[in-house]
Amino acid sequence: MGLQLYRARRYDEAVAQLHKAADMDANYFPTRRWLAMAYLGKSMPEQALQEAQKAAALSNNGTEAVAHVAVCYAVLGNTNKATAMLRSLQAASKSRYVSSFEIAAIFASLNEANQAFESLKKAYDDHDYDLPSLRVDSRFDKLHSDPRYADLLRRMGLPKPD
Repeated sequence: MGLQLYRARRYDEAVAQLHKAADMDANYFPTRRWLAMAYLGKSMPEQALQEAQKAAALSNNGTEAVAHVAVCYAVLGNTNKATAMLRSLQAASKSRYVSSFEIAAIFASLNEANQAFESLKKAYDDHDYDLPSLRVDSRFDKLHSDPRYADLLRRMGLPKPD
């Protein structure tokens, strides 16, 4: 429920719902990851970073959780740390699966649109399971005005955002 509230951009409600979920199981790392995203939506990057770091620790530094930490660092303006984590994920992708969608989110958060679209193209080619959430994932809001964004939505068969 909290994830869907985040996607609906109802961030206060998402945070409240996700805290309830965390109270039920404090070790379920996706809740912490989604809570980080909701805090980013609320323009609370310090809290987002704390939750993203918890998610990374709980997931044994799973690549998606690490990507969320990198996004938080980018939003906080720590581009060196975000870029270092991005490079680490890119290196890891040579020997195991790393979501191109999450790599694109880091690039978008670093305001590197060309690289973000390159990664989104790879996510499209790989049939990345997160790609259908592109339209409702606020981490990609900066890309909406780029014609490549509308083209990608068209190729996916999704309507353009209002």
